[in-house]
Amino acid sequence: MEDREIIAAIKRGEIELFKLLVERYQQSLLGFIHSVTRNRMLTEDVGQAVFLSFFRSLDRYDETLHTPVAAWLFTVARNLAINALRRERRYVAVDTLCEELSDHRPGPPDLLIHREDRAILAQCLLRVPEPYRTTLMESLRGRSIEEIAVHEMVVPGTVKSRLVRAREKIIALFRAELKR
Repeated sequence: MEDREIIAAIKRGEIELFKLLVERYQQSLLGFIHSVTRNRMLTEDVGQAVFLSFFRSLDRYDETLHTPVAAWLFTVARNLAINALRRERRYVAVDTLCEELSDHRPGPPDLLIHREDRAILAQCLLRVPEPYRTTLMESLRGRSIEEIAVHEMVVPGTVKSRLVRAREKIIALFRAELKR
């Protein structure tokens, strides 16, 4: 049974069929959420919230548009995971990326060092080869792996691989610049 058929049946009152959607997407969704949160308990909480949100909004979901359920679920999962991390103050924004890569430097000149680190990071980003740079930049802009895959016309596994390699390259370049 296709997702749109299941959703249409649920809207007609066959609520127990929602279990099929949960079973179909639970593993991949939880894996994706865990890749964002790196926290098992938070992953489970966000996963439940995603499915609850989807269930509550089924009446607005138009199955005739052929919008993939996975696209909706993963977009909501990304947003809820980031919100959960922000609540826990563990979300690393683009502005703090250089702080994560560099050693902590306490003292009054922190702001100047932070600006210099950001300038070095920007230079390093330009030196990351394509397609890694584009993939990394899309990720830093908050796009999900699935969104990047669609945009770059590759499979999600390729995006994951590119992100790992891009992060390795940018960290190596950044650390090399800091040692100069």
